[in-house]
Amino acid sequence: MGMGFVWRGVSAVMLAGVLAAVTPSAANADDTECGARQTLVRIDQKVCPANDRRPAIVRERACCEKANGSVRCGHMPHCPRNSPS
Repeated sequence: MGMGFVWRGVSAVMLAGVLAAVTPSAANADDTECGARQTLVRIDQKVCPANDRRPAIVRERACCEKANGSVRCGHMPHCPRNSPS
């Protein structure tokens, strides 16, 4: 167990960090994608206003058409609360 073991551990940690940064978050992907055998019709957007501590945030949801022609939209995520602390 020499320096080779240490370098392999460091490179594995660095690779995991790079992959995590490139991969989109699961929460964001679920809100803007359709399920199996569904077609994306539109993506609705809502802008949450900026406050003193953060910039404006854009929330999105997908509206999907099923095979029978009905269109359903996913849940629109809420805007974050204005925290007094």
